[in-house]
Amino acid sequence: MRSLVTIGTDNGYVNWVRYPDGLKRNLGSCSVLKLVVETARSVEAMTHALDAFLKDGETVLDADLVRLGELVATPRARWAANPLIDTDQRLEHVTMLKLAYDEFRANADTAEEVLKLAHEVSTAIDEKVAAGKSFNSKQAKLDVHEVVTRTAGILRDTDMVQPWVRGDLMDLHKRATHLHGLFFPASKPQS
Repeated sequence: MRSLVTIGTDNGYVNWVRYPDGLKRNLGSCSVLKLVVETARSVEAMTHALDAFLKDGETVLDADLVRLGELVATPRARWAANPLIDTDQRLEHVTMLKLAYDEFRANADTAEEVLKLAHEVSTAIDEKVAAGKSFNSKQAKLDVHEVVTRTAGILRDTDMVQPWVRGDLMDLHKRATHLHGLFFPASKPQS
């Protein structure tokens, strides 16, 4: 069944389709291009609709409503789609997800602590240089930079739940703590 529908966008962030009865639905993960290509009657209608959408942010299209409904339908939950998964499997899956999240959170907290220590050391180096203290500030800055760069690389480029990440972050934390101790020595206990 074919009918005229309106396809539009709200400031380029949310794309939607308005059915002939006035119902407005978000496109979700379906792009405007895919929707137009798969529901348009002809290449000319497709070209016209896409040009109008790009120009005005809204267009009218004679669309196949059945296919349109399939494209914008909300996907069913994974577990609901497979009733054969038993409760034990679901519980095991949830437990694995929780363990992965706990590992992720612990690694993220460690990385955050490393970056905090490195920031404090970097600030202390700048203050000592400004005060005219004599020390190898270039080497100190390089050491801090190495710790920050390796930590940022782990955060940016890796899956934080990989087994090796914890060990590397703990090594970086140890190094950052050592550098921090050089500039912020612990006060000696009084006897």
